[in-house]
Amino acid sequence: MDRTFAFASESGRVVHPVMSEAGATAAERPPNQTGILDQLLSDPALQHLHFDISWSEVAKYIMSSPQALARAAEIVNRFPDRFLFGTDEVAPKDQAMYLRVYRQYDPLWR
Repeated sequence: MDRTFAFASESGRVVHPVMSEAGATAAERPPNQTGILDQLLSDPALQHLHFDISWSEVAKYIMSSPQALARAAEIVNRFPDRFLFGTDEVAPKDQAMYLRVYRQYDPLWR
């Protein structure tokens, strides 16, 4: 990753890396994930870093408790331009399936 940033810097190109799944995995989530995200997002040297929250596992973590939802909402509201939402659905059979993960986030969108 350092080599990618060095190349971009030397060539004058802008690089906007996206950290998929906001650093979570299906098997494990960092114990202080929101603290880690906050630290990364607050670092002026990392203003180019963005986070993808499209995965259903991330939605499960964020919606796991009122406290987790509140922490996630606070960070997303502080850094709204640093998060993106797309879809990981592959060939959904209908619109409801396509929007399934988006609907999991309904409490966060409010």
